[in-house]
Amino acid sequence: GNYVAHRLRVAGYRGDELFSGGALRALHQASGGVPRLINILAHKALLAVYGEGRQHVKPRHIRLARRDTEGARRIGWLLW
Repeated sequence: GNYVAHRLRVAGYRGDELFSGGALRALHQASGGVPRLINILAHKALLAVYGEGRQHVKPRHIRLARRDTEGARRIGWLLW
């Protein structure tokens, strides 16, 4: 969560939290904690949210991003 919040601040974002707690847990699990994969998955999840006209990333957006990203780990069924 801290890494994602930091990256958003560096990018200039100053609004409310964009990622739910479940989305952050799913993001960490899918990326294995690898910063490059966190960045890629978060970016794709944000694009999915934007495409829906929404403003909050949920675990399902991370699942969509993971399916579209080679090298991302499977998210455990408990997070679904």
